[in-house]
Amino acid sequence: MLNVLHVVLGLEIGGLEKFVLGLVKGSKKEVVPHILCLQKKGALGERIFDVPIFELDCSEGIKPKVVLDIYKIIKKLKIEVIHTHNPSPHFYGALAGFFAGVPVVHTKHGRNYPGSKKKVLLNRLSTAFTSKIVAVSHEAAEVCRLTEKVPEQKIHTIWNGVDVSAFLPANGKKPLLSSLGIDDTNVVVGIVARLSPEKNHSCLLRAFAETQSEFPLGRLLIVGDGVLRQQLEAEVKSLGLGTSVIFTGSRHDVPELLREFDVFCLSSKTEGLPLTVLEAMACSLPVVATNVGGNSEAVKDGETGFLVESDDSAALGIRLKSLLGDGDLRKQMGEAGRLLAENHFDSQSTVKCYVDLYRSVARGRS
Repeated sequence: MLNVLHVVLGLEIGGLEKFVLGLVKGSKKEVVPHILCLQKKGALGERIFDVPIFELDCSEGIKPKVVLDIYKIIKKLKIEVIHTHNPSPHFYGALAGFFAGVPVVHTKHGRNYPGSKKKVLLNRLSTAFTSKIVAVSHEAAEVCRLTEKVPEQKIHTIWNGVDVSAFLPANGKKPLLSSLGIDDTNVVVGIVARLSPEKNHSCLLRAFAETQSEFPLGRLLIVGDGVLRQQLEAEVKSLGLGTSVIFTGSRHDVPELLREFDVFCLSSKTEGLPLTVLEAMACSLPVVATNVGGNSEAVKDGETGFLVESDDSAALGIRLKSLLGDGDLRKQMGEAGRLLAENHFDSQSTVKCYVDLYRSVARGRS
């Protein structure tokens, strides 16, 4: 079996990190996976005991020694394919792979183009030493092709996927919501996302505020933590939302909690192909999301949920109201989303595509 080294910043709680661990777990019958964290392994990494995880504790800035450290690990473990995630791991992993003669696969999880000239240069250098750039959506592939000028033959599109069987539709009981003070009279809109600027929770709060006069029993559950926690709590107060909005912080029971939602919402300014949207669909939830990144490839507007333009709180509020007030529509869209997730976004298909890609680039090396 192929020895594969995943290079990441760390394994804190987040979509990218969950994706990496899901890919590692799903591919273990086909490859021998290892994980290298440039920084600390993080909360998710601390709970992994069946996969070797290495830490470099690398500080910010360009550190040539990191390339040497990764090179030594590649040689020691007899790595045959390097799989990098995020710009910094891509830079270091691609250089180490070049010197070690090992092919590199890089997954572009987001769709942001590096802004500064320095980052553009580093991105191009990393890409030059990379066998394949994986885009997680067709939209991300277009960004690679047209904006980042990645050669066509290097771009490979693989949709993200989730373990659909782990995200079951609700069975009517909602014990976790009950523990948060939410009862059967409430209709729950939920978001699972890091509390950071690009997720644009402020837009969601403004939109949810527009629903309250018509649907006072509506509740907004914000799952996740981050640097904007205090600011968002202050916004809740200024909007007069009081106890209608609940912050749960980070949770380790997201699959169980997600299935107790009535509506899932994602208000991001930018995305790749977010796992949380796919997880919500697997739970038979209607999804209201911004039309950014690969969201439109997962959410079929008017069929499995609704798409609105980024930062349009008025449009977002209108779509939320249409679902808050119509249980039949929620059920219809949720069931359509579940079927779409089963047919197109199951992690088994995603894993197979990556394993096939690993084998392809490894053959190209010999």
